[in-house]
Amino acid sequence: MPSYAEEQKRRAVETVEECGGSVTRAMRRLGYPTRQTLYHWLNRRDASHERKSGRPWSHHDPAPKAQAVAFVRSGMAGKDVAEMLGVSSAAAACNWARAAEGPSPAADRGPIEPMGDSEDRAYDGFEGSLEERVRQLELENDILRAATKVLKAESPSAMTDREKALAVNELRATTGRSLRELTGSLRISKSSYEYKRAALCRPDKRAGLRARVREALEGASASRGYRYVTHALRSGDDPVAVSEKAVRRIMREEGLAVAYAKRRARYSSYKGEISDAPENLVNRAFRAAAPNELRLTDIAKFGLPGGKVHPSPILDCFDGGLPAWSVGTGSNAELANSSLEAACGALSKGQRPARTQIAGAITAGPDGSRSARRTA
Repeated sequence: MPSYAEEQKRRAVETVEECGGSVTRAMRRLGYPTRQTLYHWLNRRDASHERKSGRPWSHHDPAPKAQAVAFVRSGMAGKDVAEMLGVSSAAAACNWARAAEGPSPAADRGPIEPMGDSEDRAYDGFEGSLEERVRQLELENDILRAATKVLKAESPSAMTDREKALAVNELRATTGRSLRELTGSLRISKSSYEYKRAALCRPDKRAGLRARVREALEGASASRGYRYVTHALRSGDDPVAVSEKAVRRIMREEGLAVAYAKRRARYSSYKGEISDAPENLVNRAFRAAAPNELRLTDIAKFGLPGGKVHPSPILDCFDGGLPAWSVGTGSNAELANSSLEAACGALSKGQRPARTQIAGAITAGPDGSRSARRTA
């Protein structure tokens, strides 16, 4: 930080007084020091120059502030107030007057809610006779009917200017109402209506292209998309320069949809509830205190170089042994029943182990249920 002589400090403070208290003008005239340093010198010499942090022009006396506020409130321009009182800037007088009025009401409004489409009607707040009110209600009814009939719109507030112009044309032809009344109720200016009405009267510049798009799509039996249609238009006998975006827009406006074939459903053994679901006797407790007390069964699948192999084992939860199993090249009821039948030979007379089985159509049929009862 540079050091300044006492003479330089005194000269800087006097320059501020000569400039009417403007620190900025004094700095420009002297070329030194920084703003913070000059305010520090002023505060040391005269407490009336004390400046609050973040508040410009706060070092002025309260008396001229009050006079400036009174003059601004009376309607005098800030520039005239500054010249009359010797204030350095017109903005200072205006800021004093604004600060004296207190915080703006908009500061305490809370979070700003997003604005949606306005649903106000033309007669909201209307104070007229009963006949005039009835006329306004009839007008709104006509507008809603036109919006539903011509545009299938949900409400007039969601309509574009083009749609409003169509509604105005429909209402003028059916109700005989004046143009001024209709445009005012639909919230569209007369100039915007005239522009859209002229645009509606102009011929469709894409009429020929629409016919060719329809022809190309119907020639492919509606089984090809917009990329095929665009390629056909660009490379046909009479090629035309058209973008995919334009083709997609025409297909959307004309209601041209592509017919997609349904995808083939993947294989699933679940064929619906063809029998009552078995009771869950295991309840995820895959442990047994003795052999042949709890057995589990399921059909698995392994992909081998020679083909698929489907094992159907019977698992004893006591030691993890396999008392019976069967292997086949297809997952069917015969494979599941063969392993269940083989497991019956490993049981002693009177043993009835708990069992679980898969919830598929293979083991849910009558043969599977009969074999399961024998096993249990």
